[in-house]
Amino acid sequence: MTVLADVDVRKLAELRGGAGPIVTCYLDVDGRHHARVEDCHIELDRALSAANGSVPPEDARRLRDHLSTLDRSNVRGVALFSGADDGIWAAVHLPIAVRSRVVVNNAPALAQLEAVLAESERVGLVLCDRQRARLLVFELGQVIEAVDVDDDLPRDVDTVGHRDHGEPTAHTEEMVAQHVRRVARRAFEVFEQRGVRHVVLGVPDALVAELESDLHPYVRERVRERTHLRVDTPAGELREYVLAAEHRFEATRTGALVDLLRQEVHRGGKGLAGLAASLEAVVDSRAEHLLVSEGYSDTGWHCATCGMLAAVGRSCPRCGSEMSAVPDVVEDVIDLALQHGCSVEVCPDAADLDVLGRIGVLLRF
Repeated sequence: MTVLADVDVRKLAELRGGAGPIVTCYLDVDGRHHARVEDCHIELDRALSAANGSVPPEDARRLRDHLSTLDRSNVRGVALFSGADDGIWAAVHLPIAVRSRVVVNNAPALAQLEAVLAESERVGLVLCDRQRARLLVFELGQVIEAVDVDDDLPRDVDTVGHRDHGEPTAHTEEMVAQHVRRVARRAFEVFEQRGVRHVVLGVPDALVAELESDLHPYVRERVRERTHLRVDTPAGELREYVLAAEHRFEATRTGALVDLLRQEVHRGGKGLAGLAASLEAVVDSRAEHLLVSEGYSDTGWHCATCGMLAAVGRSCPRCGSEMSAVPDVVEDVIDLALQHGCSVEVCPDAADLDVLGRIGVLLRF
């Protein structure tokens, strides 16, 4: 599965275990985090251990077998769904990393997969020279649209004696200007239709001002950076650049949210920090954004009577019932936040968020 679409998630949501459970396994296989295949197996073993022996042996074997044969050249995260007793198997390969976790239930755990879809922001790449242009739309590191714009210039531009008269050169420059205008027009048509959120320009210095002036405001306000990439840059290099750019854009966005959280917490506004306050806000559907430091986990408690999640147990602070201990209440609150339509931001290298307790929420009201 290369480009993830909503239909894929809907099909997975229809799966149900009968004779046995469905095991959902999210696994970070990013080579930047796990250089060797053995490191990925260690990560899988850690996730299986956190499931406290609830994974049937045959499902565990299937997960390990798939990991052993996985080509990680274009894969940084996987979502695996196994119901061995019911002949269920599905594998989703992602060009971005995920939070490693194993869930055993009678249906797939799709919250993290849905979050990947909801948070993916399409990147538009404009590669343009005096005669040619490529317009590419990337989603999750994959090309979902590619448009070529080619305008051949006259072959006799530099014929001896013609340049001195001025007319061929002037005519050629007008053709270049028309080409640039056409590129700008097609960029708006393609990027607006595809809902592009970020635009990168790969344009020679001599053309960049002209192109930027011709861009529709929809495209111009989404330009984030310029690149040295050319029209003929190989596909693999384009992909690696866009994946890195997506990471930069996401870091900028989450950094702004963390800064807003810090300000709101300090002034007593629409911001709450710390595990207990964040759990309560998510349970009450008051959270608009849940921010979590990457790698943060903590034990907690769950009340089956009223649905409360709490940092301290055993008596429920909401209804007084006896709560059950959960091994990672942070994962549980992430799942609940997504169910409530709250955006979830996992923030790497967020020192300001770490100081606030590694978790916080921006409130709807």
